[in-house]
Amino acid sequence: MMKLGKVYVSRGFGTAVILLSPLWFIATVLMAIAVGHDIFHFTGELPIALGLCAPAVYLVVRWAAPAVRARLLAAWEVTPVSEAAD
Repeated sequence: MMKLGKVYVSRGFGTAVILLSPLWFIATVLMAIAVGHDIFHFTGELPIALGLCAPAVYLVVRWAAPAVRARLLAAWEVTPVSEAAD
């Protein structure tokens, strides 16, 4: 009887987890949205906009830096026309 009890308890917990996981996910997403909205409302628009745009600006500035452009240009191999035709 004890072996069957363990099976039923584990199956019951598994079923509960499967049935409750969508509710947990929905509640977590809603809570994250609410916390984000509170932070956005409290701090204003500028810090959030800067935080969202900072990675893109960093990549563009880093890619456009003269040292990086020179290194990329130096590493670029140009195949002579005579070798490319072979």
